Amino acid sequence: MKDFEQALEIGTAKKALGTTNLNSKSSRSHTIFKIIYRNNYSKNEKGELDYDEGSLSVVDLAGAERANKAETEGKGLKEACKINQSLMTLGKCLEALKYNSNIIQIQTKKKNVPFRECKITMYFQEFLISN
Repeated sequence: MKDFEQALEIGTAKKALGTTNLNSKSSRSHTIFKIIYRNNYSKNEKGELDYDEGSLSVVDLAGAERANKAETEGKGLKEACKINQSLMTLGKCLEALKYNSNIIQIQTKKKNVPFRECKITMYFQEFLISN
């Protein structure tokens, strides 16, 4: 638990925040906190360590903002554009996955899921298409 709290403090300290006309502490970055846990260590027939493994990810996505309402410019405008672009790509991925999972659509061509368009969707790929 101490390791978890320490890692969370370090990550929180590194999180990018900025001021806009809409929010005095606007998140300017996406945050992903992934916890991998292992338990039940034992040796198998080959003498190798066996363990159960799982993971939990906590995600805080930066919010989309309308540049004209937030009155951002310069570096802040570039950040807002990148944040909005990554959220749009995530939406396109979810839309394509929903389309592809529709039983009626199986006879037709499936949509390409654009996971490679941004880093955040490449990370989410394992969660969105796993069992």
